[in-house]
Amino acid sequence: MIAPMKKAYKHEHAVSIAFDYNDDDLSANQNGELGVYQEKGLRLKFYYELLKLGAMALTWFSVSLILSLMFDEILLIPLIICGLLILNRSQRIPPFWKLYRDLRAGEVTSDEGRIQFRLWEKSTKSLYNLQLGERVFPIPQTALLTLKNGDPYRLYYLPRSEIILSAEWLHDDNPFIEDTKVSHVQD
Repeated sequence: MIAPMKKAYKHEHAVSIAFDYNDDDLSANQNGELGVYQEKGLRLKFYYELLKLGAMALTWFSVSLILSLMFDEILLIPLIICGLLILNRSQRIPPFWKLYRDLRAGEVTSDEGRIQFRLWEKSTKSLYNLQLGERVFPIPQTALLTLKNGDPYRLYYLPRSEIILSAEWLHDDNPFIEDTKVSHVQD
């Protein structure tokens, strides 16, 4: 005898797993605040990024010090090397600073409308993005596979770093009605 299939998770539960939030976090987001679980996770992410930046700075300083001792140049070579490395890694600093400011403010913004997926391929890496109106959010592949393209959602996110914290699926009775928040290009 074949065992009966287990009931599939509801869509809302699958979305909460994809964005890693619980009901308490969603309630806090609806009130414009970070949930306790979300705040802990974002703080860990912030400290991890801070640790990576510190390790890079220590490495840059060590390499420039060794090279300056090797070539008997006291200041010129370390400044050139540190300057080039900082310019090379400067794309890490703005997201780090935005996350810091979001954690300090503790506010959550929401927006709603129909979502559209965007896939951007960059050399060997694919970047998954979700577009809601004029905003574009990077999302993990698990979230891309969970959300329904073209359906209406309310997204709760951090205003500066634009990290999606949670999402509510707005049940749609008539999926063929156009949403006014999504811009359309006309010929």
